[in-house]
Amino acid sequence: MSVPLMLFVTPGMVIALIDHMLGGEDVVAVEDDYRYSDVERALYKRIVEYMTGTLKDGFSNYVSIDFSVEHVEENQPWSRM
Repeated sequence: MSVPLMLFVTPGMVIALIDHMLGGEDVVAVEDDYRYSDVERALYKRIVEYMTGTLKDGFSNYVSIDFSVEHVEENQPWSRM
């Protein structure tokens, strides 16, 4: 049985994580209408895949569950529905 799960990560958090991964400063300002570059989008997907892996590890003592990333959506208004 497959049940969808939506994971929302704010753009500010994603950009801060990407900036940290690339060795940048820890203070990053992100505007509300920010659009990710192709490189940022690829790193964003890797971050989400890592997060889903840690979710699986976190639940492994309680239930056998497999999380997978099917789609990464950047359109915030769509994700609020």
